[in-house]
Amino acid sequence: MLYVSPIDPAKHFLDSINVPIPSTAKSFHDALLNLNVKGQDIVYLRGPGFSTQDEAFYISRYLKQDSTIGEVLIVSSSFHSRRAYLVFQDRFEKAGLKITINVSPSRYTDFNPNYWYTRKADAAVVATEWMKLIYYLFVGQFQ
Repeated sequence: MLYVSPIDPAKHFLDSINVPIPSTAKSFHDALLNLNVKGQDIVYLRGPGFSTQDEAFYISRYLKQDSTIGEVLIVSSSFHSRRAYLVFQDRFEKAGLKITINVSPSRYTDFNPNYWYTRKADAAVVATEWMKLIYYLFVGQFQ
């Protein structure tokens, strides 16, 4: 089980004023343990994940060092799954990795892809994701 630490601006701010809260990475780690993933099977890749591209970079760098892994499962939001797949596929290809990528949208969300246009928050997420996808296709994949 690999994961990259996402940037957590709230934690960064609270740490700066000496108000301790658990990091997102710690919360993810604890959740995995509660889901009965063995501690020794969890690999935490240090490095700030500012974007999906950053996460794909850190994971591909790790996978180049461990040739025993032949398959990756990416769990992401349903609206983000397509772009996540494209980013990881591109990054792995550029790294020379022959790894099967599976993407599974998380079921722990209130986003409804069939009626996204009926809720303002869902419509905003869809619009933002389309902009990010277009940016990735025209600019991001060449970086």
